[in-house]
Amino acid sequence: MFLSRFGVRMTAMVGALEIILGLGTSVVAPNLLFLMFSLGIISGKGCSFVYMSLNVALFTHFPNAGRQLVSLVSIGEGVSFILALPFVSYFIETYGWRSSLLLLCGMEMHCIPFGLIYSMKADITHGNRVMSNRTRAAKCTTSFSESKKNRFAPNENHVNHPQNNERKKDQCEPYTTATTNKAFEDTECDYANSCNNDSTNDKPKHLDSSPVNDSYITNDDDNQAEEEQPESKKKQGINLKTWKRLATNRMYNLTSISTITFLSTSLVMLTILPDFCMRHGLSLTQGAWNSAISSAGDITARLVGSWLLHSKLLPSIVIFSSAIIMCGITMSVYIAVNTPTYITLTTFFFMLFDGLAYSQYGAIFLDLVDLEDYPLGIGLNESFAGIGLLLCGYLINLYTAYNNNNYDYSILILAVLTTASALPIFIFYICTCRKTKAVILDHHQHTEDASTIKKIAA
Repeated sequence: MFLSRFGVRMTAMVGALEIILGLGTSVVAPNLLFLMFSLGIISGKGCSFVYMSLNVALFTHFPNAGRQLVSLVSIGEGVSFILALPFVSYFIETYGWRSSLLLLCGMEMHCIPFGLIYSMKADITHGNRVMSNRTRAAKCTTSFSESKKNRFAPNENHVNHPQNNERKKDQCEPYTTATTNKAFEDTECDYANSCNNDSTNDKPKHLDSSPVNDSYITNDDDNQAEEEQPESKKKQGINLKTWKRLATNRMYNLTSISTITFLSTSLVMLTILPDFCMRHGLSLTQGAWNSAISSAGDITARLVGSWLLHSKLLPSIVIFSSAIIMCGITMSVYIAVNTPTYITLTTFFFMLFDGLAYSQYGAIFLDLVDLEDYPLGIGLNESFAGIGLLLCGYLINLYTAYNNNNYDYSILILAVLTTASALPIFIFYICTCRKTKAVILDHHQHTEDASTIKKIAA
């Protein structure tokens, strides 16, 4: 809500100040509860403010490459594990943890000048690209047909408006109709209407009926006029329609459940992993090497994820769900390894798939919702993920203590939850793609038959 009302620059500034405030007050923390409040709540909230403002700034300035850039920028998280951890360890050993927090507070001040540089395009963030679920379904169906150029006739508008078509393809291609509630309702009519520009000369008579002409999709100029609201009707902030659009977006709700579960289980796994390694005989030096090697896998995964988004070999939802499933399978391997070498190798692959999933995390919500709804959509997901992390960590701690501090069954539970969280969206997307593809091919066959009859009659 704060981001939608005040913009990315103010949000980034407030987030940077909250990080500095949380680190600064932690220096004088008298007990653990105060430290959890200052570092966990204040600094954590500031980090989320900076993260979301960064994503929105990239998406607004680079509508075509924003998804790849967010994935590329996330490499900094993996680099920090390699560069920041040695410095923090050195500071703690030399100056103590209070002085180390003070030094980190000073280092975090660099976020303030960078936050001042942030800006976003006003004509994109409010009122632009606001469309109904039915409109989004038709647009995504159109973009799916455009990606199959070897089966469809070339589009004349691609020559006249290459940038507009490229932007629509980037936004809608990954999900077809899976991002809407009524994914297949009146799909034939919507697709036929969206392809009016593709088959202007060969349009069959049944496409001129009134239900199709009254559809939401017309040509590019009409789309822009309908999607962009007048300045007098644009409202700052989040209103009831934003909540309604998110509540009725079935794919967003499924993805939110999956991401909340994945974030909770993966972060709990990262929390118990050092203690798990120590119990299996890894020394401090071996643990440091384990962290460095696993961070290399995380950086590699972020690069691969950015390249996959750029090359468009697979939709982001497929990459995300597949990475979560592989991450859950890798978790289950921990209960079968005992030697430091195999533990390090398993940690590398765990961080590899975990980083690949995180590289798609910022992009999938932009594909699922409009940019105007993105701050609320990802903000709700982050909030519930934080609650899920606390609940999951508490339950895993109780279960581990019940099993005499044996992590094997706890890790197995985390692995099952992680794998199961990605199955609904993966199955739903595959089924949606098959149905949408069948509808498109059936309609294209009718269009070709009508075009052939017209040419013969001429």
